[in-house]
Amino acid sequence: MKNIVKEGIFFFICGIALLAYSLINHYSTTIAWSLSPYLFPLVVSLFFIVLSCTLFFSAFSSGTKKSGTAEKSSSGTSAAGSSKILWKPVLIFIAAVSVYYVIMPFIGFIASNIILLAFLFVLLGERVWWKILCLSAVTTLVIYYFFHTFLHVMLP
Repeated sequence: MKNIVKEGIFFFICGIALLAYSLINHYSTTIAWSLSPYLFPLVVSLFFIVLSCTLFFSAFSSGTKKSGTAEKSSSGTSAAGSSKILWKPVLIFIAAVSVYYVIMPFIGFIASNIILLAFLFVLLGERVWWKILCLSAVTTLVIYYFFHTFLHVMLP
């Protein structure tokens, strides 16, 4: 429960800081909100704040149900004490995002994003190729449509 509350506090502080950054920088310009480069950070800050609220709710609702006792896993260790970072997937993810960043100017947003998402779905354990292809393509096209149509942001 302590870790969830810490994460909630972290995301809340990040959300408030990003919200302040967006509002201060936007109001220092004369650009309309629909064309403002600070609209996207504002939206992300709101997601951070909502995420922190859900983390707080999750921590306090699970805390009242368990009433302070830790659940035991099948190996006999407590679930709270067994949280260990698996560094190999983290490093693979960082490498994949780095390659994505490098190849995007050469092959474009749509192709590089589909490749990255397909790789990440495989990394997360999905093995059905048509699901990987459909999820990667649909997600990329929805993101592209959303940014192009509603936010008027040109993606590479």
